[in-house]
Amino acid sequence: MDRSETFATGWISGGDQGIDRAVHHPVGDHALLLAKHLGVRGMVSTICTACSSSANALLLGAWLLRTGRAEVVLAGGTDALCRFTTHGFRSLSAMDAQPCRPFSNDRNGMNLGEGAAYLVLETVEHAAQRGVEPLALFAGGANTNDAHHQTATSPDGEGPYQAMIQALAAAGIAKEAVDLVNAHGTGTENNDLTEQIAMERLFGTLPPFVSTKSATGHTLAAAGALEAVFSVLSIRNGFVPANLRFTAPIEGLRGAPVIAPLQRPIRTVLSTSFGFGGNDTAIVLTAS
Repeated sequence: MDRSETFATGWISGGDQGIDRAVHHPVGDHALLLAKHLGVRGMVSTICTACSSSANALLLGAWLLRTGRAEVVLAGGTDALCRFTTHGFRSLSAMDAQPCRPFSNDRNGMNLGEGAAYLVLETVEHAAQRGVEPLALFAGGANTNDAHHQTATSPDGEGPYQAMIQALAAAGIAKEAVDLVNAHGTGTENNDLTEQIAMERLFGTLPPFVSTKSATGHTLAAAGALEAVFSVLSIRNGFVPANLRFTAPIEGLRGAPVIAPLQRPIRTVLSTSFGFGGNDTAIVLTAS
């Protein structure tokens, strides 16, 4: 879409310059191109659930492994910036003209980012046969639906809460074992308030939590996979990244994100991704 916008006016008026770009409009085109480039002849599928898309791709990949349908899966996502997306978020008054400030009381919206991230998932047995040590383990995850509004989370954060508590249950991990929450943290009024309400309801006293979108911007469909990569890096290198530009806690809430990098052992990360339509996903990654 980002490329074909350049030619759209000409197409509407009947021109055909650049019309070949239109063949790449289907939402699954990037997956097909990757499969062709890598010579993958197995299942190729694309999940489109807005900002939780690539987190749900990881859930699907893990399910394929767990049910014996695959031994190795490449799962992730990508999203390209384009005028359609930018103007859409502006129409929702969700964009901040300044660098975003997730979980800060003076937050004023998101910054858009652009990126792609993919992870190789495989069974422990398959990794052992190849003689490789997993960088981390996908312990479990969950997908729920807030069913409140097309673009907003319910005031009590029920969908995010259910996604997180169900992900921990699926992983068989107690909430006390979570060393870091890599939060969705877009910097918008609605998301940060409702997500932190859900986290405080779940944990009581919050573990360290951050939004890496303060560094990358919101990469939309790529965000879940990109933040899973950050989570693996935190586990492997024993650090908590900083939540940038935080100034004061959200009024009425107790916790605050980590504002300076911390060096400490990280064994369990809960990473969240929430999309339009109330599509809420949480995954749990642990040290191998």
